[in-house]
Amino acid sequence: MNDATIPESVFRILFAAAFLLNMTIVGRYRKRAQSGETFDLTKEPPWMRYGLRGTALVLLGYMLTYVAAPSAVEWSRVELPAWPRLAGALYAFFLMPWLVHWTQSALGRNVSTTVIIRADHELITSGPYRWVRHPLYVLGTLFYLSLSLIAASWVLLAGLVFGVILILLRTPKEEAMLAEHFGDAYRDYQRRTGQYFPKLFQK
Repeated sequence: MNDATIPESVFRILFAAAFLLNMTIVGRYRKRAQSGETFDLTKEPPWMRYGLRGTALVLLGYMLTYVAAPSAVEWSRVELPAWPRLAGALYAFFLMPWLVHWTQSALGRNVSTTVIIRADHELITSGPYRWVRHPLYVLGTLFYLSLSLIAASWVLLAGLVFGVILILLRTPKEEAMLAEHFGDAYRDYQRRTGQYFPKLFQK
């Protein structure tokens, strides 16, 4: 099967539905985590803060254009067979929502969009955090990869790569703050878990 046998409109519908489904789940948990607490955004360097948010806004605009006016972004489409595009849709619809629910429910009120320590911050070591310290970053990467496949777009993939680079630069600062706040408990947690992937072998 190739994508010539499936109308592009089908992929646009799958793309929009997958995005809305997962963002609804994320939004529900973000709303639950709101406490009215104010945060010092200057703890995150401006280039990182504006880089991540700017990239997200550009990609959002691109995605809206892909769904509503696909001819305007036709230049960014790459030729892909149907199977990787459908595989991306299957992941986004059936695996991603469950993984997001599992991760967000374990994280609870500790979720945030910046490098901060909440007043009642907890060290979460349950759910996927039992094995990995930053599962949300991994899930976000896989989600945007799945969207890139559904849309067959090199622009989404390039934006993803740029975002991942920023996250890789941001993570050490985030972990340093957590180690300062939780002390030896966090340093012990670092020793027994992987940063983005589980440690398969422990010394």
